[in-house]
Amino acid sequence: ETGTAVTLDIMRPDENNNLTPMRFEIIRSPIPTDPIMPTLRESGVAHIPIKSYNGQTDTYLDRAIQRMEEQEAEYYALDLRNNSGGLFNQAALVVDSFIDGDTELAAYFERRALILDMLKLDVLNSRPEFINNPIQELNAHVKTLLTPEEIEAAVAGMPEPTAEEQALIDRNIIASVRRNTGKEPHFYLTPEAETDKPMVIIMNGNSASSSEVTAGALQIHERAIVIGTPTYGKGTGQSYVNIDVDRDGVIEGQLGVTTFLHYDGPGEGINIQGIGITPDILMSGLFNNVAIKTPYESTLAHTIQTPDDSNYAHQSPFECRPKEVTIYHEGKIMGTFNSANAEDPELLCADAYFTGASEYVEIVPLVPPATPIDPSVRISELAPN
Repeated sequence: ETGTAVTLDIMRPDENNNLTPMRFEIIRSPIPTDPIMPTLRESGVAHIPIKSYNGQTDTYLDRAIQRMEEQEAEYYALDLRNNSGGLFNQAALVVDSFIDGDTELAAYFERRALILDMLKLDVLNSRPEFINNPIQELNAHVKTLLTPEEIEAAVAGMPEPTAEEQALIDRNIIASVRRNTGKEPHFYLTPEAETDKPMVIIMNGNSASSSEVTAGALQIHERAIVIGTPTYGKGTGQSYVNIDVDRDGVIEGQLGVTTFLHYDGPGEGINIQGIGITPDILMSGLFNNVAIKTPYESTLAHTIQTPDDSNYAHQSPFECRPKEVTIYHEGKIMGTFNSANAEDPELLCADAYFTGASEYVEIVPLVPPATPIDPSVRISELAPN
């Protein structure tokens, strides 16, 4: 327990090299660690791995980006391999670190909130007891006087967004949720991203849930391309209910209940339930150290089926393949190295994408490059070379 003491007996050699016990009393306390350890590669690529999403992922990510900016990183590789997910809101905040939202959106929502408050005030003032003594402002106490039916009536009186306002909303959506009551945007972009430099996301079959939210939103927003293998395909979200068996305030466990589908990216967004994120640059099966995940969400018994409005039919237009390199010494051939055995081929492919060439790997078009969302155009636009 934090704050309690523990006594440690440690054997250490004295000046005669005889082991002598030494006693230490230590107070237990959490050891702060930085879960995101970025590195800057020789290619100028800042490699930022995120293994899971917890309550402080966005804080650590922003700190990592700042460190890489100070070291003059040119590109970013957000590594979400083996990231099985975590907090939904953190997935959205990671996206927000890389995309600038419209400043006009916050002003629009403030106007909407003011209009709604005025409508609620009108509802209250229409009550008989307030007709001769109208309420002048809608403070927190007055809001509690409204019944659910009155709030619903006020909301129903809200004007529909104009076409221009709707376009503003749509292009700033990070993710939407669909429950049994309908579908609505859940997270929006905010201004002032941490960086606008070109980026890729590295994924594999163990990338699931919230990490797929991040990748899907960045891919569909055309902010980043995805390198790797198809992801797990979990497009659902859960809510958790505490279990108090004896009703004594002691929580024995939690029950997770699937309550929504998530749709990632602007507008209607995409849902990848049972599909997964398809990479823009697919890792070749010739690489020995690229993990191929089985089973996927779609292979599980009793899984939720892909919704009819998934909106995702992406296919990989490019593939990253290994090359065999001849090793010379003083003009003589000493041997060969095949990058199929490289320890981290995905990062070699990221280097090749950004720099335009590599002696270790090659990025080649797949035929036919069926690309409903045309990532080939995106790649040419985002590539610095």
